Amino acid sequence: MPFLFNYYYSKADDGHYRWNLYIGVSYGRLLRSQTSITKGFNMTDTIQQNLVNNIGYNTSDLSLIVGARRYFTNRLGVSLRHTNSLNLLYKNPAAIVVTRGTPAVRNYGSFRSFFISLNLFYDFITPKIQKPRKGKTKK
Repeated sequence: MPFLFNYYYSKADDGHYRWNLYIGVSYGRLLRSQTSITKGFNMTDTIQQNLVNNIGYNTSDLSLIVGARRYFTNRLGVSLRHTNSLNLLYKNPAAIVVTRGTPAVRNYGSFRSFFISLNLFYDFITPKIQKPRKGKTKK
């Protein structure tokens, strides 16, 4: 569920805004997850054991959102959004710390989600903009 602060600017001749910048936070909740094992997994690897047992997963996600929208008409446009989690999605409780002089072991300690999305949108709830009337004005 995102909570966004919007800033509209650069009005077009017909009264609609051309650009919208926004920033905010989003809260997400992991309702269900499932992990399947394929051939070739080494079950002695602690990260694989944690994936199978769902150990170390964070069921809540708090993310920072930054984005921009470009309107072509008063309702149609494109949007570019960057989302970055503020907390870890996964933290391996049994991560192996690799120190100098030991063989390189890949046992990941944590995962953090982040992504960029590009959207084509149609805005159904943008209010209609009253165009200025041409004609006589009262003084």
